[in-house]
Amino acid sequence: MFDSRVRLGGVRLENFDAKSREVDIRIKKDGNIVYDETVSIDSPSDTVSTRIIDCPWDTDAKSAYSVSAKVFDRAEWTELALDKEGGACQWVSVQCENDGIHLDSRNCNDYPETPCDLPAR
Repeated sequence: MFDSRVRLGGVRLENFDAKSREVDIRIKKDGNIVYDETVSIDSPSDTVSTRIIDCPWDTDAKSAYSVSAKVFDRAEWTELALDKEGGACQWVSVQCENDGIHLDSRNCNDYPETPCDLPAR
């Protein structure tokens, strides 16, 4: 079994769809909800529109994190539970595409800044 205690360096919402979206995003830390918001994102002006999510959790604390998301008017949630296989610190990309939501984790060491290092907008 993998160690599920990691640092969550942030969540970035990405819209690849031709229209603006509202996305429900839920983040759990050790089973407790630490973020549960509906977030609006514009349609892309070129290939992708991005939005950094506020980081109300302690980004230096290792915990068991899961990120769930869904398009606002749909019932089906997509969930990603982080584990140490992806790195000791990870951030999550929530991608809106024509067919729904996709979640992908990224190792913080592969990027100069994580989403929590950037200003939320």
